[in-house]
Amino acid sequence: MSVAPITRRPSALYKPEAVRIRVKKCEGNKAPEYKKFCVDPEITSFETIQNLLIKAFDIKIDFRLSYVQRDPNTGAESYVSLWSDWDLDAAFLEAAKPHLRIRIEIKPPEEGLDEWDVIGPTDLSRSLSWNSAGLLGALSNSVDRAINTLNRAIGMRPEEDLRPKKNPMRDSEFRNYLDCDGRLIRPAEFRYAVYQGGLEPSLRRTVWKILLDVYPTGMTGNERMSYIRELCAEYVKLRDAWLSSAAIREQEEMAALEHAVRKDVMRTDRTMSFFTREKNSNALANLLVTFAYYHPRIGYCQGMSDLAAPLLYTMGDEAQAYVCFCALMRRVGCRFAPDGFLLQTYFATLRALLRRCDNDLWTKLESVGADGLLFTFRWLLLECKREFPFEEALQVLEVIWASEEANPPDTELPLVEPQLDGQRHALYAVVRAPGRKPRRSREPSPDPEEKERTPEEPGAPQLNEDSGVHEDPMQQPTMEEIGQGVPLLMFVCLALIVVHRDTVLQQRHWDADDIAIFFDRKVRSHCAQRVLALARSLFAECENRPVPETDEADSLEWSL
Repeated sequence: MSVAPITRRPSALYKPEAVRIRVKKCEGNKAPEYKKFCVDPEITSFETIQNLLIKAFDIKIDFRLSYVQRDPNTGAESYVSLWSDWDLDAAFLEAAKPHLRIRIEIKPPEEGLDEWDVIGPTDLSRSLSWNSAGLLGALSNSVDRAINTLNRAIGMRPEEDLRPKKNPMRDSEFRNYLDCDGRLIRPAEFRYAVYQGGLEPSLRRTVWKILLDVYPTGMTGNERMSYIRELCAEYVKLRDAWLSSAAIREQEEMAALEHAVRKDVMRTDRTMSFFTREKNSNALANLLVTFAYYHPRIGYCQGMSDLAAPLLYTMGDEAQAYVCFCALMRRVGCRFAPDGFLLQTYFATLRALLRRCDNDLWTKLESVGADGLLFTFRWLLLECKREFPFEEALQVLEVIWASEEANPPDTELPLVEPQLDGQRHALYAVVRAPGRKPRRSREPSPDPEEKERTPEEPGAPQLNEDSGVHEDPMQQPTMEEIGQGVPLLMFVCLALIVVHRDTVLQQRHWDADDIAIFFDRKVRSHCAQRVLALARSLFAECENRPVPETDEADSLEWSL
């Protein structure tokens, strides 16, 4: 069987060392303004371009960017919207000869709410009209309670209404969920406690490994420490096997992989001083290259660095971050499949939720062609990690992880794909040779609420030899493929949309691009407490309830 390429992005090896940019600023009837400058595409992000233009033209109001693309067959020129790193990469690769031409369109402000306005209780009760034909018609008696809860969560209420239901978990509370030997007891209650209030930052290094299902069930505290040491030692050998091999690193595929990873690492969370240190940026790059090399079916995709960065920051150790990343990718790796099947499922579900939840907002998005909700792609792919300030994003991630049902490995967390090709398998055989033996299955946790688990572990989607898509694309995905954390993630995304409903509704001349740009500019600026309060309220009413069949997703049965 053929395998997916190790990296599925246009190879950054073919980008020029420098790109000349010519910018044209258009503002109403005023004469256009022009400026020229040069950038290094290896370290220039979309956010960097925006900041350069804002300073160069002294822009103080909303604007939109586009670049000129020439049709290779007819030579006709057209403007293509530019509002993400993905678009900027395409522009550098396809439209930078002899120079990249960018247009700035200044949009005059409209009357209405500004971008910081929030929903009030009166607006919410008027707009969120859930009925028996809607998403949760079967829950007619609980709808009023849900709306009242949402009013308290996101309305203009006292500050205490934005606080979590409980304080973040501290070490003393965590120890209440451990027996005298350090075994985790009452795991369902433990996860619910984290879901309600998150964690104290000092506890994340320990508890994230549990939330991410790194450990098999029933381990004592000493056994967990020994287990992590062994996995970390294995990672170091896996990394050094390719890092010290000139023959491997000189291969074109491997060189392209390293280049793509390091380029993304240079643009990942650079506002955090932690990631500007060479030691940490090298650690992040090494663990991503190691994962892609030993997981060729998943490979490396843009965005993975965003998922790995919080793990490295929290663990403070490259090897432990890699172990946690492997655990995380057991659940979310399918989102990076080249066929996009899983993300299409997410979009269909989110559309169904929004259509039933807020018909006015849905109608507005539909009228301008934004009902595909493609602006939520980054949210769904990265578990909303970029939508909040970095420290707040850590809490959002742990709450999402805590909402999932535990799915620990039966014996040992795999650090490589089960079936590797010849060269990778040979390296792995050498790494495993010095006495490492697979662990025996452990006795189940004494928790009486513990459910039976299937011995199968989620992995990358099954690909056929020709097209790289599911063998049966019409078959309903299993919950293991989808991931148990999807329901809460859906409601976090829904909350991110709904909290800005009034702004979107009152901008009469916005089109789909304007809406996408509006949400894109909200990056790292949402209030985690406000969004989580709304998401928890929605999630609590919908938990374990089926979504009715819809025209576009009539074969999907979600347990919400």
